[in-house]
Amino acid sequence: MRAKYDEVYRLLLAAYGEHRWRQHLPPVDELVCTILSQATSDTNRDKGFTGLRQRFPDWEAVMWAEEEE
Repeated sequence: MRAKYDEVYRLLLAAYGEHRWRQHLPPVDELVCTILSQATSDTNRDKGFTGLRQRFPDWEAVMWAEEEE
Protein backbone atom coordinates (compact mmCIF):
# COMPACT_ATOMS: atom_id res chain seq x y z
CA MET A 1 0.00 0.00 0.00
CA ARG A 2 2.84 2.38 0.81
CA ALA A 3 4.23 1.95 -2.71
CA LYS A 4 0.87 2.99 -4.21
CA TYR A 5 0.74 6.04 -1.97
CA ASP A 6 4.28 7.02 -2.91
CA GLU A 7 3.52 6.67 -6.63
CA VAL A 8 0.32 8.73 -6.41
CA TYR A 9 2.13 11.38 -4.39
CA ARG A 10 4.98 11.49 -6.91
CA LEU A 11 2.54 11.89 -9.83
CA LEU A 12 0.57 14.64 -8.09
CA LEU A 13 3.74 16.44 -7.11
CA ALA A 14 5.00 16.30 -10.70
CA ALA A 15 1.68 17.59 -12.05
CA TYR A 16 0.84 20.28 -9.48
CA GLY A 17 3.98 21.02 -7.47
CA GLU A 18 4.27 21.27 -3.72
CA HIS A 19 1.03 22.20 -1.95
CA ARG A 20 1.26 25.25 0.31
CA TRP A 21 -1.17 25.07 3.19
CA ARG A 22 -2.66 28.34 4.30
CA GLN A 23 -2.62 29.37 7.92
CA HIS A 24 -5.96 28.58 9.54
CA LEU A 25 -8.10 31.25 11.11
CA PRO A 26 -9.76 30.95 14.52
CA PRO A 27 -12.78 28.55 14.33
CA VAL A 28 -15.56 31.18 14.17
CA ASP A 29 -13.63 33.14 11.52
CA GLU A 30 -13.27 29.93 9.48
CA LEU A 31 -17.00 29.26 9.80
CA VAL A 32 -17.96 32.77 8.69
CA CYS A 33 -15.53 32.62 5.74
CA THR A 34 -16.96 29.25 4.73
CA ILE A 35 -20.51 30.59 4.82
CA LEU A 36 -19.52 33.70 2.85
CA SER A 37 -17.69 31.62 0.24
CA GLN A 38 -20.75 29.52 -0.60
CA ALA A 39 -22.33 32.14 -2.85
CA THR A 40 -19.42 34.20 -4.15
CA SER A 41 -15.81 34.19 -5.28
CA ASP A 42 -12.86 34.03 -2.90
CA THR A 43 -12.07 37.67 -3.73
CA ASN A 44 -15.56 38.86 -2.79
CA ARG A 45 -15.60 36.61 0.27
CA ASP A 46 -12.37 38.21 1.46
CA LYS A 47 -13.73 41.73 0.85
CA GLY A 48 -16.93 40.90 2.73
CA PHE A 49 -15.07 39.34 5.64
CA THR A 50 -12.65 42.27 5.85
CA GLY A 51 -15.54 44.74 5.84
CA LEU A 52 -17.35 42.79 8.52
CA ARG A 53 -14.28 42.72 10.76
CA GLN A 54 -13.65 46.44 10.21
CA ARG A 55 -17.23 47.24 11.19
CA PHE A 56 -17.30 44.92 14.21
CA PRO A 57 -14.15 44.55 16.34
CA ASP A 58 -15.11 41.08 17.62
CA TRP A 59 -17.83 38.46 17.28
CA GLU A 60 -19.56 39.63 20.44
CA ALA A 61 -20.14 42.99 18.73
CA VAL A 62 -21.76 41.12 15.85
CA MET A 63 -23.92 39.20 18.30
CA TRP A 64 -25.24 42.44 19.85
CA ALA A 65 -25.60 44.37 16.58
CA GLU A 66 -29.01 45.49 15.46
CA GLU A 67 -30.48 43.16 12.84
CA GLU A 68 -30.61 46.00 10.29
CA GLU A 69 -26.81 46.23 10.34
